[in-house]
Amino acid sequence: MGTSSELSRPPGQITADAGIVHVRGDVDEHSVELLVGELGTDRAGLGAVLVGAGVREVDLSQAVFIDSSVVGMILSVAGGLSGTRLQVRGAHGEPLTVLCTVGADALVDLVDV
Repeated sequence: MGTSSELSRPPGQITADAGIVHVRGDVDEHSVELLVGELGTDRAGLGAVLVGAGVREVDLSQAVFIDSSVVGMILSVAGGLSGTRLQVRGAHGEPLTVLCTVGADALVDLVDV
């Protein structure tokens, strides 16, 4: 059984619409796999599918926790953009710490942090 802080974390959800990927709650590999399934791709093709759908921003303002699979998704989108940098909006707390620790902040534009 998890600790009380783990039990109080909101469940993770990733959605994409109007050029923005919204990351909410406690997001891990399971949430990324759900998005992969919804988009009919595999993890290797996720970034290209999102870029092809017009994604230019990831909104982390409602994210409580992200793991390496979410960082991988962010970096695959950032790497697929040409002539512009991915905007990551609203990163704070643990998600911001994770992005800075792995150096992703050097590869994306952090906005409203």
